[in-house]
Amino acid sequence: MKKIVWMLLSLGLLTLSLTASAATVVKANFDAGWPTYDGGEFTFSGNFVGEDLNNDGVLSFGEFSVFNWSSASSSFTLSDLFDTGDIVISTQTWLANGISWVGADDLAYITWDDRGQSINTNILGEVRFTSFEVSAVPLPPAVLLFAPALLGFMGLRRKAKLAV
Repeated sequence: MKKIVWMLLSLGLLTLSLTASAATVVKANFDAGWPTYDGGEFTFSGNFVGEDLNNDGVLSFGEFSVFNWSSASSSFTLSDLFDTGDIVISTQTWLANGISWVGADDLAYITWDDRGQSINTNILGEVRFTSFEVSAVPLPPAVLLFAPALLGFMGLRRKAKLAV
């Protein structure tokens, strides 16, 4: 009977290990800016890679591993930025990051130079992700099978002690 229970437990953990995931990885390319102002000077394009480490469905600034953007006049990488706002993964939208400028409470901004300079992520009400990939990073099956293996070794050790 014990063997059947252990076999079922091992099969359950193996099945769980095939579907478990540690975090969600997001990769995207995007276009944003202020195209209607200053003849389109403040339009920019960029890309990012981030991992939703706390699995809350939102990619926050601290979860980006790569972030680049460039315009006709400048370019920045993640190390240059102070904040980018947050991105809701399911809806592919940027959330406002709390910079309160008159009439701009609902916009998210990419800021650099300790908020001395910034650019928004809204083009006429729409952030344009030109590509947006979401994938789950699976936990290695070995992680979930490690516990039953240890229990099995402990059982063998117990049998060896009883045999002596």
